[in-house]
Amino acid sequence: MTIKVTDISKSFNDNGIFGKKKEVLKEVSFEVASGDIVGLIGPNGSGKTTLLKILLGLIEPDQGKVELIGGEDKYMGYVNTNSRSFFWRISARDNLVFFGRLLNMSDHRINESIQELSESFSLTPLLDRPFMLLSSGQMQVFNIVRALLKKPDYLFLDEPTTSLDLSASNNLIRVLSTIISERNIATIWCSHNFNELSQTCNKYWHVSKKKIKVIEYSDLLKRKECMSNYFIEISKDSLARINDEIELDVLRETSDTIIISQEEKTNTISSFIKILFEKQIDILSIQNRSNEIKN
Repeated sequence: MTIKVTDISKSFNDNGIFGKKKEVLKEVSFEVASGDIVGLIGPNGSGKTTLLKILLGLIEPDQGKVELIGGEDKYMGYVNTNSRSFFWRISARDNLVFFGRLLNMSDHRINESIQELSESFSLTPLLDRPFMLLSSGQMQVFNIVRALLKKPDYLFLDEPTTSLDLSASNNLIRVLSTIISERNIATIWCSHNFNELSQTCNKYWHVSKKKIKVIEYSDLLKRKECMSNYFIEISKDSLARINDEIELDVLRETSDTIIISQEEKTNTISSFIKILFEKQIDILSIQNRSNEIKN
């Protein structure tokens, strides 16, 4: 099973129907084969979600084509962060049965799949609870279960761990990546979280300036280690000693301390700390900004 994309371009009107055209993707080409788990990164608004919706057939490209190669009756699973597509007054189980029937699955196959997936994701006690009584994190996991219900040939994940705490997120990543590998599902995993992508993906793409660029794991690591991903707290009276050497962003300050960061994308946290040590500046605290990749 392979997705082949050839010269995809897409523009939107900037300000409604009569607005100026804004090009989001330009002549994008790539292939995703069975066994590939592609980590997709890029700034907000760079076209990641638009690309996924084109692959799903939810948006028509202005030009180019998407081909699904190999096999028949190919099925795509899609996970976003919107739980409003579920029926909130009925149980989680009844929701899954409804969506399974829309996919022309037999009741036996639906029930079998619900049991298997609910056990894998530790959701069995929640199956008969009204959907509206679930937490936002639990809703998100059921969103993922729905996408896997029919054993998709292709899976597109758009920030799948949204609303989950760290423990739940780690468990979901472990279970989901195992299922993807066992079923050999061609997958595109869109996320801003470095740890999430590094644990699951074997390929990495960066969407920027309307294009897709293949990047190596080492490049992903460099993006993670950018100084702009960190807040550093120092004493206020030491600021002048480094401000003449490197441009800083002052984020917050108290009467005695100041929190700084830097948007320079080439500086790593280690090189910046080295500068502080050389200037004999005491570091009061360092805060990692939620493992987000700086694009």
